[in-house]
Amino acid sequence: MADKANKKIKLIIADDDIAVRRAFRKCIENSGYEIVAEASDGMSAVSMAREMKADMAVLDIAMPAMDGLAASKVMLEEGLVHCTVMLTSFETEDYVESAIKCGAEGYVTKPFYREQLLSVLDTSFAESREKYLLKKDCVNLKKKIESKELANKAKLIIMESKNLDENGAYTYLREMSKRKGISVETVAELIIAEWENRIE
Repeated sequence: MADKANKKIKLIIADDDIAVRRAFRKCIENSGYEIVAEASDGMSAVSMAREMKADMAVLDIAMPAMDGLAASKVMLEEGLVHCTVMLTSFETEDYVESAIKCGAEGYVTKPFYREQLLSVLDTSFAESREKYLLKKDCVNLKKKIESKELANKAKLIIMESKNLDENGAYTYLREMSKRKGISVETVAELIIAEWENRIE
């Protein structure tokens, strides 16, 4: 899965078995993925993720120093990668549940094959991207709502203090914004702050 700009998705691979890491590297040759770091334990993987920019981490569940589940949790909580995928030798309900709980987007059972691996990586990255965009939309919507609430509060203050109707108050807000070269939201905040200071 290469993106529209042909920029490869950067990966960190962590597994204490070097043969697994070699097999993984071979599987993603000539794909839309690029390994930027390899680690043999979870703690090293987290340390590498802090040092370099990676899009995704593929982590073996059972590793020394820090297991893949704990490493995944740290990476996602600190925003070091967009998503994580777990490697496991056992496809049991407990392992799958644990992977989901730590925030992993997917898991791959060993031994893995190119088509299976790339399919999981593609799906996991796409799902994490979708979640990121939805979260971003929610944050933007929240900001818009908060901004509108500020503007409404400021309009009420202007209507009362300047004896204007709603349209006149909104026009006043916009003119102040233009004159001062700041956003309507900032003008609203200043008006509200001044009003609150007066009544204290």
